[in-house]
Amino acid sequence: MAGSETKRAEDAPEGVSYMRKTVVLAKQVLAENHDLTQVRLWPVNLRSARFSLPCVVDGIRDGERVRLFAKIVGSSDHFTALISQFMKNMYLEMNGLTPIFGLADTALGMARHQYDRLLEFAEKGIPTSRPLGYYDLDGIRALLVLEFLPGNPFSKVEITPALAEAAFDVMWRLHEQGLYHGDIKLDNLILGPQGTIYLLDVGSFREGTTDLERRAYDIASMLCALSERMPVDELLQTGVLKYSTAEQRAAVPYVELSRNRPDFFLPDEVIVPIKARLSAGWLAGLKGR
Repeated sequence: MAGSETKRAEDAPEGVSYMRKTVVLAKQVLAENHDLTQVRLWPVNLRSARFSLPCVVDGIRDGERVRLFAKIVGSSDHFTALISQFMKNMYLEMNGLTPIFGLADTALGMARHQYDRLLEFAEKGIPTSRPLGYYDLDGIRALLVLEFLPGNPFSKVEITPALAEAAFDVMWRLHEQGLYHGDIKLDNLILGPQGTIYLLDVGSFREGTTDLERRAYDIASMLCALSERMPVDELLQTGVLKYSTAEQRAAVPYVELSRNRPDFFLPDEVIVPIKARLSAGWLAGLKGR
């Protein structure tokens, strides 16, 4: 079967052949390392999936159906991520701020980074998709395999004040463990069928980035992500109140940075009140800080 799939991939037009070969390699890795047969991969349509190809994996193990989640990362994905991190760092430097964003050297390094960080999340009790392995496919492309989580990204659910509060609670717990996300957006927040909120698909900070800088960027990213789907006045009375005035004010320049991110869609009427209230410490004052 693998041989016939390889032959079909070789005979296909160039663009199709490239993708078919990638799928064949991924299936071989899943068969060899996860004991799966009858493997099928289904691409997942996420609006912000810019640095990898996310897929649902279906297969059979010991006569039972198994479902996993996988991400295929290639050299072009690595280059796109590199440009994104460079542009964010350049924006910070142009505004007199320390560049904080980093990136692994290769596609395999990106997969390894995801594996290591998400494993830390899981071991510290932070709800996430537990990573199961990462693999080199051909020296250019890499495969990250994770447990499958039923649920929907925040981009596809109604975000109420209670749900926003719960999302901030998960992030607060993450920060209390000395861990940070680095790429919070709607598609990286998953609402499970029992109401559990999962954090997926982390970003990368430069070595030496301070805890305050990491925390502030997460705060800004959570605010900007949630503000796409709920009124700003309601949002600004949710879980961000857990953070000190200093932490909120440190988030202000990263809110402005988010205006330039292609995965956020934020007009001035959203950005301006968030920055103003964080700068004034108004939110912390509501909690008597």
